[in-house]
Amino acid sequence: MFELKVDQMFPHHYLFSVGLKDMFSENPGQMFLKHGPIYFTNIDVEKVKDALILSQDAIYRKFYKLTSAEILEVTECRELINTVSMFKMSAMANNCSIHHFSTEHLIHDYETFFIQYVKLANHNSDIRRKIHESKQHARG
Repeated sequence: MFELKVDQMFPHHYLFSVGLKDMFSENPGQMFLKHGPIYFTNIDVEKVKDALILSQDAIYRKFYKLTSAEILEVTECRELINTVSMFKMSAMANNCSIHHFSTEHLIHDYETFFIQYVKLANHNSDIRRKIHESKQHARG
């Protein structure tokens, strides 16, 4: 997955990917929302950390006879890990950058919010800077 910087003060997280229009398009170089956003919370992040710790603990796995897939089920994070993994592969295949935003309060219509946010970045240098700062470095 990603090395997310998770701050307890910001419990709501969103992952999305941004593409750039190619030089033959009507608006070359403009950013657009390609994939996402994926919403998750600090609780989800903790579940993923627990799953990682348990899956790397050979004694735990041997004693309880659990596979990695069963550990994902027990920690209730299989869906998030699968979604983020597919999201990452899709973004990489489409040459998109991946971004992580955290907020203190839930954004209710977050799909519309991030579509507009990325569109505004084409005209607003402050938003463009924030999008650039939110870029995640995906590991293959």
